[in-house]
Amino acid sequence: MSEQRRICAVLFDFDGTLATLSIDFPLMRTRVLAAMQKMGIPISLLKSRYVLETIEEGAALLKDGNSEGLLRERARKIMEKVEMDAVPKASLFPWVAKTASDLAADGIKAGIVTRNCRRAVTAVLGPAAALFQALVTRDETRTVKPNPSHLWQALSLLGNGATEPKRAIMVGDHPMDMKGAKQAGMYALGVMTGAGDKESLESEGADSVCPDGSHVPNLIRTLNGADRLPVTG
Repeated sequence: MSEQRRICAVLFDFDGTLATLSIDFPLMRTRVLAAMQKMGIPISLLKSRYVLETIEEGAALLKDGNSEGLLRERARKIMEKVEMDAVPKASLFPWVAKTASDLAADGIKAGIVTRNCRRAVTAVLGPAAALFQALVTRDETRTVKPNPSHLWQALSLLGNGATEPKRAIMVGDHPMDMKGAKQAGMYALGVMTGAGDKESLESEGADSVCPDGSHVPNLIRTLNGADRLPVTG
């Protein structure tokens, strides 16, 4: 593979990819919808099944910017409370530190992109946060994945050539990670440690699927030495 095409960066999703952070999303959605209803938003008109998108739908139904800001702030507090409640039972997968160290030894920059809040992610990461050169949570962006801007923002923090999407891999357990990666122009690598299975990941564009993220360093070595990654798992 030419030097211009070599992979030099990898972005990881967090929940279900690097960690077991079992957030109660049904509870989160119920509480957010209740708050929206109190503000007079007709929740029967909301169509998205994802909380962040539901909030934006609701904000669009409000009459003024002040109300939109109030909604987002109330929703933020509700979401962060539910996420922080999940932290005590969360843990990183046992291979995370070694995988990050192996990537660094190979000269591969590593970052994290997540729709979770920074407080919860950093609490679970603990000292392992130092192993990643970028962390972009929803607190740092209004355009969360699968919007490709979320991924591009993280790549921009890695620098030194890693900003080129064609030289980067997105690793995630959810189909939206694969969708975001393809829209961003990145290689999409699915892992089966969370929300998605092989079929759902491939249906959103996964170029390859692995059992878990511990396979990432070897897969990048393979990709950098061949035309394409093998599909495994």
